[in-house]
Amino acid sequence: MENQSDEARSAFLYIKIIAPSGKQVNAISTPRHAVARGKSVEFEQDIAAPSPDRWDRNRPAMYHAVVCGPSDPGYEAAARQPPQTLYADWTPANLASHSENVEVYSNCPDVELSLNGKSLGAKSLGAKPLPADASPRTWRAAFEPGVIRAICKNGPSEELRTAGKAAKIELKAGREKLTPEWDEVSYVTAEVTDEAGMVTPSASNGVTFQITGPGAVAAVDNADSASHEPFQGLERRAFQGRGMAVIRATGAKGRITVSASSAGLATGSVTIEAVGK
Repeated sequence: MENQSDEARSAFLYIKIIAPSGKQVNAISTPRHAVARGKSVEFEQDIAAPSPDRWDRNRPAMYHAVVCGPSDPGYEAAARQPPQTLYADWTPANLASHSENVEVYSNCPDVELSLNGKSLGAKSLGAKPLPADASPRTWRAAFEPGVIRAICKNGPSEELRTAGKAAKIELKAGREKLTPEWDEVSYVTAEVTDEAGMVTPSASNGVTFQITGPGAVAAVDNADSASHEPFQGLERRAFQGRGMAVIRATGAKGRITVSASSAGLATGSVTIEAVGK
């Protein structure tokens, strides 16, 4: 990193796929970054970033943001429902041949888009500054399963992949150590993935959480604002491939093991250290 220019160190790049007009698409969501904004809810997922609150200060970074449409389940008049956006993967609900609108947001002067190794063309700012409205560079791409990649010349790259059939559950703990303080918890994200570890966005499997050791499941969630499932319990359906359990320590020192299982899927587990008072 020491040999990179200041321009390369501050470069950023991210991709999003816009659903064609009139096409119903589910948005990918990440429960741990939910922010209510009027009648819409935005869920953000940071990718390859040093931390959620650092953007392009010290090194190249690639970012996705995952945006859900209206927070009500479609009760608004059609004219007032903003188009929904699907990205953080290259797995649309319709896997047949069709066109997708691809937007790339970047401060790099030159960005090239490729699909499965074949260039879809490069777009350059030339000597122009970044647009004042931070508008993206856009491509129209014929969908085919595989890898779509945006490449910043002399900077970072970002790629989205097509997910395969759901095969397993992977767990990720937001905190690896817990004290029994009342306001200290670890958000454990459950992801339904294919064999390669890609989240399967169509997955809605019922997930059962189990815990051993000095801990307890305080709540479960999946970021589905239309769900009527209870927050307290050990079960929750995955919403677009993801769910979450909130874990707390119960006082004693030891190892808390959280597991998540679902019929037909390989069970996932993660360990959290309870450090006591």
